[in-house]
Amino acid sequence: MTDATSCSSPSQSSPPARARWRWWRAATVTGTTPATCTPTRPPALLAACDAWLDAPGSEDSLQALRRRAIWALYRYAGVRLAELAWSAEIGLPRLEAEAPGRWTLYVCGKGRKPRAIPLPTPCVAVLRAYRCARGLPSEPPVHEALPVIHGNKGEALQQAGLYREVKAIFAAVADGLQARAPAQALLLRAASPHWLRHAYARTLVVDHQVPLPAAQALLGHAWVQTTAAYARTDLSHCAPLWSRLSPTSC
Repeated sequence: MTDATSCSSPSQSSPPARARWRWWRAATVTGTTPATCTPTRPPALLAACDAWLDAPGSEDSLQALRRRAIWALYRYAGVRLAELAWSAEIGLPRLEAEAPGRWTLYVCGKGRKPRAIPLPTPCVAVLRAYRCARGLPSEPPVHEALPVIHGNKGEALQQAGLYREVKAIFAAVADGLQARAPAQALLLRAASPHWLRHAYARTLVVDHQVPLPAAQALLGHAWVQTTAAYARTDLSHCAPLWSRLSPTSC
């Protein structure tokens, strides 16, 4: 694995306090992060995708197992789309089992910064089934130099292929929702894989109240303010207060 000190990006100066304040106020009042402006979607849509993939009688072909593995990694590791694309130059991403059932995903993030992400049990179970179907050991050996996700011809599945697989899941679930919930289906068709990263971040910060520095490290954010923005869900009740304090309301 590339040494952390050799692939980290140059340090940057902290943004001015005034700009930081404007950024946080906008995130709190509007409910969007100015840096990304990724619209939020109901958690029920995530649950619908999970249920579709885990439905009884689901196909167990290698392609179907690969799709579940891709979903599990984006869903439970919060990685960026490109971070699952294999690079032979640096040997990342890769899986490593520190102990039976305790797996870590190693990726190279923005600025070529390496990152280690512990994987939860549901994700490990899906990846183990996929590895066995590929003829690989059920537990990844130390420093395994193989793509985590393969293509149809055995090659590494790169960013475009990963994108297509996630969008195919969204499209299939949207088809099932179309008749009874067309608005939800439309939201899902418009979603990008980055939505899963946002959902993972919100789970860490809001649902499990993981300390911000730890969540920042797991997500690979350059600024802790980016991570802190996901706490805006708990601050949504402040929007009326902002309106009353606004100079235009005086």
